[in-house]
Amino acid sequence: MNGDGKKMTHYPAVGRQVHITADTDVVENVTLVHCPPDRHVKVAVPIQIFGEEVCPGLKAGGRINHISRKVRVLARGDSIPESFELNVSALNVGDKLHFSDLVIPENVKLLEDVAAPALKIMRK
Repeated sequence: MNGDGKKMTHYPAVGRQVHITADTDVVENVTLVHCPPDRHVKVAVPIQIFGEEVCPGLKAGGRINHISRKVRVLARGDSIPESFELNVSALNVGDKLHFSDLVIPENVKLLEDVAAPALKIMRK
């Protein structure tokens, strides 16, 4: 129940777009899309990087070049991953991780070219 004593109805939704004021970074508007659990939707899921503290390429003065910070997938509304992880702990300068290096759950379809790089360790 809400403050007026009326019963609230919940609808599953996915965030599609966020409008932010350029000068103050205040959120002006959020666009949500209705997403029933049994419907397949195309979404962009963030890529999380880990292993930076032991990455030989970063220790040698390199930096991570994020070619893509998100990965496009097709998934049911009840099985959209929160994020995907890429481990950079063994990468040297010049090494790349591709979309094929992501662990994709069975019920999720990758919409990216698996041969395309997601990130690269670059020289500064």
